[in-house]
Amino acid sequence: MKNLPNNSVNYTQGLKGAIKSQAADVSITVTAQPQTFPVTISLITASNGNINIQAPSSEVDVQATGQTTGAVVASGSVTMNGAMFKLALNATTGDDFIQGGTGVSITEPSGSTGGDLQIGSDIASDQITLQTRGSGNILSQGGTVRGVNPSDLASLTAITDQGNIGDLATNSPLMTALTSAQLQTTLSGPGSVDLKNNNPASHGFTLDSGTQSGGSFTIETSADFAVSSLTVGNSTASSLEALTLIADTGTLQVVTAASVQAVRSTLTLQNLDASNGKIVIQQGATVLAATTDTKAVSVSIFRGASANQNAGVQPANVIISVTSPGFIAWGTPDDTGESITALPGTPTNVVSAQKRPVVFDAKQDSTKIVLGGGTIVQAQGN
Repeated sequence: MKNLPNNSVNYTQGLKGAIKSQAADVSITVTAQPQTFPVTISLITASNGNINIQAPSSEVDVQATGQTTGAVVASGSVTMNGAMFKLALNATTGDDFIQGGTGVSITEPSGSTGGDLQIGSDIASDQITLQTRGSGNILSQGGTVRGVNPSDLASLTAITDQGNIGDLATNSPLMTALTSAQLQTTLSGPGSVDLKNNNPASHGFTLDSGTQSGGSFTIETSADFAVSSLTVGNSTASSLEALTLIADTGTLQVVTAASVQAVRSTLTLQNLDASNGKIVIQQGATVLAATTDTKAVSVSIFRGASANQNAGVQPANVIISVTSPGFIAWGTPDDTGESITALPGTPTNVVSAQKRPVVFDAKQDSTKIVLGGGTIVQAQGN
């Protein structure tokens, strides 16, 4: 175990082995080339202050197997900047891997060729920024991105140029454990976002806002899920896009006056719990999938594993507008003769299928999909 002699060290011959410091502020700069001197940091702790690790040309391979204090822990901020990160699994159950009291930022420098950020154990803070360059991906390898405490209101920013955030193709989402997040994701290329939020016990998840330029976008939560603003897709992207919001159970809701929009993309609101799960579009909220070309967009709102396209029964308190070949499927009616529930409001709820379909499926319990009054649910084609 090497002790840092002071709070600022420059390594030009690579950095290997265990490093420990109790200094208020820790700053490490590595200028070695990755193919010759990969960087291995086993343990850095600071009881106070900030940690700054700079390795702009090197791979940063962080390992903390068996440690009881976490790999990189600071009461202030943690900043890591390197060409590639491999955050290895911490074998001690329950330990934080990287923790910053006021923020964690793990980024690649501008101009990098695009190495992956591989998250093998927890990253914990109130404010978290993850960024790769080029085709680099942000991937979970057993680790979770979360707040320091379950009740923290974390801000998560994830950015990649041409890569993916999570891996939809292999069903390997970026794992998070947040109660509320100001989520910002940016993909300049055709990549996808796949995020799974495992809520702490008795807490739901609130997506305060988010934007996404292209690719597909999937967020799944293990409990209640509330969305206040989200726009996915753009008017020029050529790749197939899909916006999918999933609650494993509880209530999936678009909150009052919120807007969820999929541009040139399908839009799906799904609650996997076909027995007790609920989907609510709150008063004045908008759910919209739209395209100005021939893209096959649609809106699907359903419970269970998949949606059945049954004509069903139009509820009261809804104005409909349909232009062929668009259609509205309300779902198989329940014992009351209703397919879904629509509450009165000013203006009246509107469901519109303009050359594209809108599908509801409450699995024969009309109380489990609710339009809260003054809502707009629309699929718009050209």
